[in-house]
Amino acid sequence: MRYLVILLIVFSFFSCSHDPEYYIDPALMPYWNQFNYEAERLGFQIPDKSFMLVLMTHEELKKIYGKSVNGLCYRRKKTVTIYIKEELFKGNLLDYSKRVEATVFHELGHGIGREHNSLYYDSLYTFTHPTKGYTKEQSKIWPVSLLTTPNYYKDFIDGSKREYYLRELFGLEEWKEREGVRIINLSSEDYFTSVKEDMESFPEDYQD
Repeated sequence: MRYLVILLIVFSFFSCSHDPEYYIDPALMPYWNQFNYEAERLGFQIPDKSFMLVLMTHEELKKIYGKSVNGLCYRRKKTVTIYIKEELFKGNLLDYSKRVEATVFHELGHGIGREHNSLYYDSLYTFTHPTKGYTKEQSKIWPVSLLTTPNYYKDFIDGSKREYYLRELFGLEEWKEREGVRIINLSSEDYFTSVKEDMESFPEDYQD
């Protein structure tokens, strides 16, 4: 029933208006405000469209898309409708807040015209065990963009590459190779294999 009510709200909200309007679920308002703040800070003009951000359950999203997703974006000429999985709000406050922000920014990236890619940076680095002191060469991959998929958003969530991802999202960073770092195209299967191998290469007492 709630699923039908949400769809009715979406239809009625966008069918009668010619000027940009906004309907943002209260739980998603902080992330919408932060997105607008970052866009303004970096000099990006958000398209003059109506935006609607709505929470949906896992099952409701599955009815729309046919499989499990954390979010969906439908971008049309004058409207952007985004659905976010409400189960993302479960867990530790800091953890879920950052995960929701990454997901909302990914979907809003679609809303401003960005599309998915499957490109990752790949580099070799020297890993030093923090307590045992030994070192070894380690391969690390990370997404070129918040729109790269699949994506755990780890480097955005932990803050280590947050500014890069924001600048890339708003068109201020180009994907480029440099010394010791190349760009590779990975299928979903290859990506998950790489992540699994990367995790398994760490000693059991130092898995992140």
